[in-house]
Amino acid sequence: MKGFLRSKLVMTIAALIMIAAAVIVSFSGAITHSHAAPASSGALWATGHDADLHCASTNGGNQCHYFQIAVTFVRNGSTLPILALDHRTEVATAISNAFGSSAPTVTTVDPRTGFAALPLVNSTGKPLYSAMIIASDITCLGCDNNNGVGDTPDSDAINARAADIKTFFNAGGGILALAGAKNISVFYNFLPISVTAIPVSPPNGPPGGFTLTSVGVSLGLTNSDINCCRTHNSFQLPASGSPLQVAEKDSAGNAETLIAKPSTPPPPPHRQLIIFLQGINTDLNGKQANKGEIVGMGSIPSTVKMAFPGASTKPDASTRFLEYSYFISRTDNGLPGAYNCADTFTNPILRDIKLLDKQIKNALKVEPAGAIVDIYLIGHSLGGVVAFGYLGLLEEKLGVSLPSGVHLKAVITLDSPIGGVPGGLFGSYSKFLKIIATKHLGISHFPCEGLTGLPLNSVDDFARIFNSTSKTTTPDDSIGPDPQGAQASVLAISGVKLEFPFLIPSNEFLAEQAQVDLGTSFLAIGNKDDFLWRPRGCAASLIPLAPALLAILPAIPSFIRTQWLEDEGHGSGLYGRSFTTNGICGAATVTNELNHLDVLSNTEVNNALIHFLSPTVGGTPNPLNPEPSKDEGPN
Repeated sequence: MKGFLRSKLVMTIAALIMIAAAVIVSFSGAITHSHAAPASSGALWATGHDADLHCASTNGGNQCHYFQIAVTFVRNGSTLPILALDHRTEVATAISNAFGSSAPTVTTVDPRTGFAALPLVNSTGKPLYSAMIIASDITCLGCDNNNGVGDTPDSDAINARAADIKTFFNAGGGILALAGAKNISVFYNFLPISVTAIPVSPPNGPPGGFTLTSVGVSLGLTNSDINCCRTHNSFQLPASGSPLQVAEKDSAGNAETLIAKPSTPPPPPHRQLIIFLQGINTDLNGKQANKGEIVGMGSIPSTVKMAFPGASTKPDASTRFLEYSYFISRTDNGLPGAYNCADTFTNPILRDIKLLDKQIKNALKVEPAGAIVDIYLIGHSLGGVVAFGYLGLLEEKLGVSLPSGVHLKAVITLDSPIGGVPGGLFGSYSKFLKIIATKHLGISHFPCEGLTGLPLNSVDDFARIFNSTSKTTTPDDSIGPDPQGAQASVLAISGVKLEFPFLIPSNEFLAEQAQVDLGTSFLAIGNKDDFLWRPRGCAASLIPLAPALLAILPAIPSFIRTQWLEDEGHGSGLYGRSFTTNGICGAATVTNELNHLDVLSNTEVNNALIHFLSPTVGGTPNPLNPEPSKDEGPN
């Protein structure tokens, strides 16, 4: 249902400012043009041969084979047109002669009159041409560019756009720079990689003194290609570490043809951010927060680490474990701040989701620039509802977002009431929770000190979720009734501004759409013997501890199916799975938080998590069974 509130992410593209510097000396000395080698690039070919002249006209020797190899190399397989920066048409003629009927398309632009504002890349930064070819200098005797020694309007126009040419090159565009001849002091100044042009040896470059290197031979060049014709300048050998390679040398052992093979940047680092969200009535003290410890999640973190062996709580870890805070997180690295149990009751769930969104963004600040980050949310009890609520708001673009390259890879809920709880703020279940949360009944981790007299806003939101089923989208199939967790909608919590408040996307719909739109897998695990979701089953043990429950518990039906979405089957990536522990509520069950904590240490649950997370995310969570078809236990 892609009609719910949509907003567009705004991408900000930062401009790259390039600084070019050229050191110009007299023709008789070395001419150095300095640009740092780029991290990624197209192909580059620089030579003292005026192969454009000697292929456009066979006067003085035919160099079409050399020219064809050079052009093919710099195009690097692209089918885009060639940009010929040529004051006349020698380059286009040479391409036609060299390639015949298979000649690529050539766009000829006069550098001195037509190049100043010519786009080289498109709006997304991709090259508009496969390569640019710079015609040889007129001082080679018969070539096209410039007017004479020291009179270089074409080179001046090309050099003025050195930064744009570097952008073109770094985007994958190729460059073929032909002979600079007697204007080498300016001819190669635009190149994005440093070259040092020098006079050719022997002087005036007569045919016969040039030799191929193994690089030149591997390119397909032949001795006749390089010794057919007069040649006009050479280059100093490239410095150690330069991306330039020597394909051919002159008689003095200097470089006659230099190439740089196309390169690509290393793939962006792939990182994982795994956030654990404790449930209702939990806390995190300052010492735990400062150490970045994962607390209150039983054996779940150690199990997850089996799927991610290198995981660490260190902020710079490539796979990072992070504890969620119901109060605050550090702005520089996302580490959680301390919170107390009252925060889990008094915070509206939307506030919890916003805190999660902010914590994720804070945590991403320590990730390397350009990193691909997969986020996993693993929540117990209320923590699972917060995690699923984050998925819902992210899918519907309702105030939470992720930057480019960051993905919500999976959400796992553990005994979480994603379908809410029955009643309202003054309903029977709310009264039940208030009693066990504020009185000493021997239930582990209860009561929550300091909660007396405060509103139970999260519980009230649970009730809103539970009562939303009359307003949610229709289930996608007719095979039995969907679980409460599938039919209800987490978007029914207070504070969410819906475009259509009387037709709310169900949790099942949100999960299915998030799988398509965001690539998110989902696993809801629930304990059929979690008596927090069917407290009537514990009446005999609880009422003696709190007689006020005698008037409350009979009015609370079983609603254990609040924990699940509909299981979509093996290999689907969307699962609602169940397990059982102790189906009889006794004194030990009460002490064990009504079995609500069993999911954090159950062996079958641990195995299911490993199967879901590895070797690929979304695997079938064996050995757990699909969610039950009806609410079980005393009603």
